[in-house]
Amino acid sequence: MRINVRKLPSPKTSHLVLVILVCMVSPLHATITHWLAETGDWSDHDNWSLAEPSPRGTAYVDNGGTVQITQPDERSWYLNVGTGVGEGGTMDIISGDLWEVLELIGVEGSGAIAQAGGTNEVGFTLRLGVEETGIGTYEIDNGEVLVGTAKIAVRGTGFVTQTGGTVAARLHLAIGYYPESTGTYTISGGVLRAGELSIDYVSHDEFAPATGGSDATLNVTNAAAQIIAAGHISFGPGAKFNAVEGTTIRIITSPTSLGHLPWFENFSTDPIALGGVSNLTLIVENDVADRACLVEVAGEDMGPVVEGFQDNFALDALQLGGQSGLGSVLLCDENDNRPGWEGAEALYVGNLILGEGSVLNLDGYNLYYKTLVDNGGEVLLNGGQMVQLSAAVAGRHVFYNNSAFDGDDPAGNGADDNATDPSKSALLPGETATFANYISCVKGINGIMVDVANLHGTPTAEDFSIQVSGVNNGGGLDDYAAGPIPVSVTVRPGAGVDGSDRVTLIFPDTETHNSCWVRVTVLPTPNTGLESPDVFYYGLAIGETGNRESNTFVNGADRLRVRGNPHNFMQPASVESPYDFNKDASVNASDRMIARSHRTN
Repeated sequence: MRINVRKLPSPKTSHLVLVILVCMVSPLHATITHWLAETGDWSDHDNWSLAEPSPRGTAYVDNGGTVQITQPDERSWYLNVGTGVGEGGTMDIISGDLWEVLELIGVEGSGAIAQAGGTNEVGFTLRLGVEETGIGTYEIDNGEVLVGTAKIAVRGTGFVTQTGGTVAARLHLAIGYYPESTGTYTISGGVLRAGELSIDYVSHDEFAPATGGSDATLNVTNAAAQIIAAGHISFGPGAKFNAVEGTTIRIITSPTSLGHLPWFENFSTDPIALGGVSNLTLIVENDVADRACLVEVAGEDMGPVVEGFQDNFALDALQLGGQSGLGSVLLCDENDNRPGWEGAEALYVGNLILGEGSVLNLDGYNLYYKTLVDNGGEVLLNGGQMVQLSAAVAGRHVFYNNSAFDGDDPAGNGADDNATDPSKSALLPGETATFANYISCVKGINGIMVDVANLHGTPTAEDFSIQVSGVNNGGGLDDYAAGPIPVSVTVRPGAGVDGSDRVTLIFPDTETHNSCWVRVTVLPTPNTGLESPDVFYYGLAIGETGNRESNTFVNGADRLRVRGNPHNFMQPASVESPYDFNKDASVNASDRMIARSHRTN
């Protein structure tokens, strides 16, 4: 990764103005026909008042009936479903092709389309929930929807549920168009592709202003769903975005999409409403030289701290470059997303991925990230900073490796979680030792786990310092010698406290001698990502039952307590039992013998 301070020309200084003139002329010799049947095929003339709709005609479905599309090349100029208040109808696209210039679903009444196959092609625009009383719904499981533009809720209510198939808007797809509208798009499968994708539409055209403020929601309920924009994705002030973990949105700029300014735009001031971005991987792919994608910095600039990644418009991942080309991103701050915040705004990214030849221009803004994958990208600071979040220890645990509780498995794996002792906690520097800080297992301290939030790499034994003292009874923590070297160090991403990474250290059985303390130091290395060492202790007193807080003497009192708390396979001992010294889930004569052979005073 090259870090460069030179300044590239900003695409904000050179705009391409694309003027599109669309003339909608009423067709000559237009026919108007109304659906009459309860359920039937579009191509059956008897189901219409004036025969089957013509390519230059207007079709109305308002009687509550269902029109089935099963044949190729079914056409009309205008299609209206649910035109008046109290009127309604349904289009059932099973197979074949339907083509119109304008498709209005739920004008003042209720209209619906259910598509299981075939193609629905709309030359100009598809509109759901046109007027304030209108309710339009579209469900697609398979097939294609090909439109010039789509408005999901113009002034009324619009719902789209996509479980499969392809929805493609050449120019623009807007969810929630005017402030009084309510639009919802839920996608769990298939492909959604648009030149511009707006959730709560905000217009940049001074002659056709739209200020946003609609009740607009995009729900991604399955990470397999594909969402692709040819340039512009915009979240308006009223937008809501919900997404499952692993959700991906791609912004692809190519020579054929020059009419769309590549931009990940955000007008929202509510990070909770856009909570889905915390699960979002934004992929930027450019095939056009010097045409960077603008990405809005919207979070409060708190610096490289964990809080900055929480409810602060933080992306799960930002990837520059992908299947369709290189990636070029220019950070910008066009909107005040945190009006109550007096400081600057910044971009927080969980995982930053720089493709080969990609360019990330901070343009004076700060970017904070957790992990970086650099495949040969370039970063232009231009007065900004790119800072990695430091790691932090989130949890420390002792567990009984190779015991009945992990299936007598000596390897480090997920079964070890069952062998952690919840009654034990690490002793931290400056604290007073108690029975909760040491174990009494005859195999010694043979398993330790450290949960690390934002772990930077893959730790090895060299990233830890293990030392052992020979001091009895918890007294003094100053005389330490080199301890056993871990036989294995494994990492299980996300298995630790609050989704942190769990690092498991396994030691040979009985390598820690009795009546000792083990000092574990997690070192600040590139692998751990810690800023300073993390030090903690666990003690060992084999055969001790914790009968006295003042000492760890193992004597007849401990043997009596073992005798008084028997367990067998009918009533197994729990992992935290202080009487099960060999951790076989039983308390019997073997445990009494362990206490007898490890007497201390």
